[in-house]
Amino acid sequence: MRILFVTTKFDFEIGGGSSPELDLKIRALKELGNEVAAVTTFSQNNRGPQPKEYPVFNEFIGTSGQLAIGWGVYKVLKKYENKADIFQVDGILFLFGAGLYRFLGGRVPVLAHFNRELPWFGEARSKVSRGFRGWLRFFIEKTLGVFLANRLDAFTFTSPLLKKAYNDFGLSEKKSFII
Repeated sequence: MRILFVTTKFDFEIGGGSSPELDLKIRALKELGNEVAAVTTFSQNNRGPQPKEYPVFNEFIGTSGQLAIGWGVYKVLKKYENKADIFQVDGILFLFGAGLYRFLGGRVPVLAHFNRELPWFGEARSKVSRGFRGWLRFFIEKTLGVFLANRLDAFTFTSPLLKKAYNDFGLSEKKSFII
């Protein structure tokens, strides 16, 4: 199976646990006989020695604004759909753009993986959603965003608490799994 992971960056110097976690997952899937590659979308932030055991394609999708990121990941998925049987995207950032890809007829199944919460959950919501812009973003993500996100094929979560929070936000429980 050809599996393509789409992530923000590979930072093996100061990037925390996400880069090593993803690297280990990719290596394990490769050892099981899969053809595995990764795309970094903010490649200018790659740090440290980059993996040589599998291809890493460097892209730059533009600004940090949610609309630009969503459109950028849609274009990345379209660009690489002939190289993959399945995509796994970083759910927190690429959820809505990947949903747009599937909604507009993207042919490759997409799985979104979550290892942290959206800024709209719990106490963070009161800090982020102050003012009109925050309310508008919450409203758009809760309506249009959830609509697009539910076009994805599966969601994986690192904990039952995250799964519950995302399901309560509106992601399909039938497509949600804890790994």
